[in-house]
Amino acid sequence: MNFNINIGILFFSFLILSVCLISTFKIQKKAASSVRPFIAAVLFIHIDTFLLIAYNSDCIANIAFVLYFIAIDWTLLSLFFFCSTYTKYIFYKDAVHKVLTTLTILDSISLLFNFKFHHVFKITNAQLIFTRGELYITTYWGFTLHFTIIFIILAFSFGILIYKIISTPFSYFHKYIFIGLFVFISIIFDLLHIFESSDPILPIIGYSFSALLVYYFSFFYVPKRLLEYMLSQVISNFSDAMIFCDIDNTCIYMNDAALNLLGLTENKIYLSQEILKIWVNNPHLGEISDDFTCFCSRMVNNKLLHLQIDYHNVYNNKNKRISSYYQIIDKTESVDILEKQRYLAIHDTVTGVYNTTHFFKVVRDYIEEFPQFRYLAVVVSINQFKLINDVFGSFIGDDVLHMTATGLKKLSKKHEILYGRVSSNKFGFLIKRNEFKDLEIKELFTNLADNYNKIYYPIVYKIGIYEITDDRIPITLMFEHCIQAIESLKNNYNHQITKYSQHLDRQLLWEKEVSEGITNAINNNELLLYLQPQVTKDDLVVGAEVLVRWQHLIKGLLYPNQFIPILEKTGTIIELDKFMWESSCKLLSDWKKEGRKNQLGDDLYLSLNISPMDFYFLDVHSEFIRLTKKYDLSPHTLRLEITEDVLMKDIDRKISVVQKLKNDGFTIEIDNFGNSYTFLNILKDLPIDVLKLEMSFLYETREPEKNHSILEHLIHLVRELGLTVITEGIEVKEQVPFLSKMGCDLFQGFYFSTPLPADEFEAKYTISTKNAVLPSDEKEL
Repeated sequence: MNFNINIGILFFSFLILSVCLISTFKIQKKAASSVRPFIAAVLFIHIDTFLLIAYNSDCIANIAFVLYFIAIDWTLLSLFFFCSTYTKYIFYKDAVHKVLTTLTILDSISLLFNFKFHHVFKITNAQLIFTRGELYITTYWGFTLHFTIIFIILAFSFGILIYKIISTPFSYFHKYIFIGLFVFISIIFDLLHIFESSDPILPIIGYSFSALLVYYFSFFYVPKRLLEYMLSQVISNFSDAMIFCDIDNTCIYMNDAALNLLGLTENKIYLSQEILKIWVNNPHLGEISDDFTCFCSRMVNNKLLHLQIDYHNVYNNKNKRISSYYQIIDKTESVDILEKQRYLAIHDTVTGVYNTTHFFKVVRDYIEEFPQFRYLAVVVSINQFKLINDVFGSFIGDDVLHMTATGLKKLSKKHEILYGRVSSNKFGFLIKRNEFKDLEIKELFTNLADNYNKIYYPIVYKIGIYEITDDRIPITLMFEHCIQAIESLKNNYNHQITKYSQHLDRQLLWEKEVSEGITNAINNNELLLYLQPQVTKDDLVVGAEVLVRWQHLIKGLLYPNQFIPILEKTGTIIELDKFMWESSCKLLSDWKKEGRKNQLGDDLYLSLNISPMDFYFLDVHSEFIRLTKKYDLSPHTLRLEITEDVLMKDIDRKISVVQKLKNDGFTIEIDNFGNSYTFLNILKDLPIDVLKLEMSFLYETREPEKNHSILEHLIHLVRELGLTVITEGIEVKEQVPFLSKMGCDLFQGFYFSTPLPADEFEAKYTISTKNAVLPSDEKEL
């Protein structure tokens, strides 16, 4: 080329690369630190080439060639650093960097010593006419070393690029191939320049393009093909349905989600507009040019979907519409969640009926809408629900709630009622007064409870009614009155219905005082042990039944009927029973230490009551074994009374407990015998020792002809079974010989004695023997 042209190309290339080098200091990218040395090295090659072209001195030529070869070393080394950063090369990265850097330094030193030893090259043509003649150099072993080091550096650089080209997708091919190609061309031009005396400007052009490519690919290159492919894949795999149209609203592409949603194939995407017209209920959909959003619900694959359809136009940089697209978003899940939230806001989460707040609201709205009718507010309560839930688990508790809700749903099919859950164990419903039938309601919930066999504890429903005479009072108060009516019911384990009356308020206050005060009464020794003697036909006391009185601080002496039913209803009867058992055993232990006997000279016994709840919430057998061991008592001194109706429910389980007690020596009594005539069917199978005749058998015994036959046969039957018979409730003298003749063994009643405090009973009916046997620890004292 012409000398001036070469200088011009050299200057222009130098200027461009200088601008690129300066700009790298402003670019905040990690690649800048590896690009900058490569551009600087290429600029250094420009300077060396300028010296070779501009000056034809032998000395200048030697210096220029040395610096040129050194610049080539550091250019290729910086290229390697760039390639390792650009391709994220990590295999022995630090070690390779150190080795190649060391080789480059050694080669640079070798080239510098060429001025003295000429072991690398020697200029053989002193004319140095680059553009008008030829320049020849003679190479030596040092040049071979230089070429070998260059080859090693190039091998690593090209190796990294080739590995990256092979191991990455084709979309990244041109990102690496162009850099490698131009570097390779530059090296070829350089070798031709050295060995074939070609134009020295050709390597400059190659290195400059390589530097510009490195600069471009590092900072400004955006792989459009890759980007287009990535966008295509993203849209194709997008969960929302995407439909792309041209300027005429003709479908040109649909992703997989859209094809599945509309039920089309790729060769029928032109039908999408017709389908969308039906979905959005707009036959002129294709003529719309403005963006819009609409909602629709469609059955797709037998599933109801709630869809949001968004239509968007696409504009070029001149704000001219060029295309459009539909985005169809499946909102089914969010709509279902919203519907569920709305449902949960007004429904009970366990049973699905109205919750308390919404139930009271719909009741108020209904009464106000139809004021011409008379209504009843009714509450159905599950008795002892907390105990059921705690003992048998929440699964059973929820199951009982479901069963109750099912009963109300069944009732709603026969009558126009509103119903909901008003508390943890209570359901309420509103019914017209003329449609309410006590018998129907009682039968419904009785059948539900009787047919529930998943637990052995009986399900008991209580039903409270409040007649709405003034619809202006709060709905909450109406159903609170129902609950007050329920609280007034005694805990007799029957399904009961009761109606609210104002006197219940005072009764409920008393019941609350009793249930909350029993623990303090025990701790403050307000509960007193009373004993009612059990005597023989010869009027000799052999034992007693343990009864209780409450010496209330305000109300004075309270009798059992004033507080025991309340304790049974609230479940706190268990606390009372345990206290009475403990106190009775302590009394027997004291009598034993004092050597006290009954009037026959035998050990005194005490008869203790066991409440129905004790069987469910106490280990009765373990409790009495503990007490006998604690107080050193013989089991035969304890008679355990169980009422007849207790054994009529869950009979197998309770009999197994009673049998264990009997096997351990405790005397088992059946109290209140006669309430259930069906009990006679299982009498022979019960592990009992004593049967107490209920006093209803003794009514009007001054005229024995009216029930003489019943009593005689009954007592005879019991005697045949080997049981002892006690008759309780003896009030007149004539009853004793009458029943004694029939076979009764023991008697109890006001005729002999009212219940007495323990110390009075002890003084009046026990005998203190002089030679009482003391326990071993007292003997040591």
